[in-house]
This record gives sequence, C-alpha cells and structure tokens, in this order.
Amino acid sequence: MDASEIMSKDVITISHDKNAYEAAKLMKEHDIGALPVVSAGTLIGIVTESDIFKEVTARNMLPEKVAIDSIMSTDLVIVSPDTKIHDINGLLVKHDIRRVIVIENGQIAGIISASDLIRQAYHWTK
Repeated sequence: MDASEIMSKDVITISHDKNAYEAAKLMKEHDIGALPVVSAGTLIGIVTESDIFKEVTARNMLPEKVAIDSIMSTDLVIVSPDTKIHDINGLLVKHDIRRVIVIENGQIAGIISASDLIRQAYHWTK
C-alpha cells in the first residue's frame, strides 16, 4: 500500500506570517493536530499542537503575539505519493515524529499521521 492510499488530501495550511492564536483556531476548527506552514505557496515548515503548547502556553506567552515562523519545525520529513506505508512507519520511528507530508510535483498533496497508519493497520486485521 502506498502513501496516496491513506493520506489526508484536503490539507489545511497556514502562512508563515500568521500567529499561534490563528494556528490554534484553525486546528480547532478543522479538528487537526498540525498545519504545514507555507510561504508564497511553498512548504517551509510545520506547526503542531505540541509546538503551541510547549513554546507558547507553557512559557505563558500570548498566542497572538507569537509568530508561527518562530515556533514551527523546519526539519521536515517528506515522502512521495508512491512511498510504501512500511517505509513511512520507519521514517516516523527513525525521526521520532508523528506526521509526514506528501509532496507531488513540488506541491503538498497530502499529510499522513501516525493515527492514519494505526487506523490502516486496524483495517488490515479485520
């Protein structure tokens, strides 16, 4: 099975010039835990619930005063739509991450979370 078969395709992104409050609001609105960060349509990072909690809330900072590009991760792990699920599992473990971004023709095609992989594994055993 390939990444294209389990990835979430309607990826919500956020611009690098937004703030942590706007990111948290988008995550709540769409019930998601991460947002790819873009600049002029190009992927430059990812911001997660954990980033907001650890870098904003735990430091008692005002979310509307914290720029996304100051808390996002830029060390991204990306895969192509034809990357095998087994290989994606390995990448999550190797890099100790919860999500990979799927890129096709230089554009964000999808995102895969550890939860997506767990759900898929559950369906394999049914």
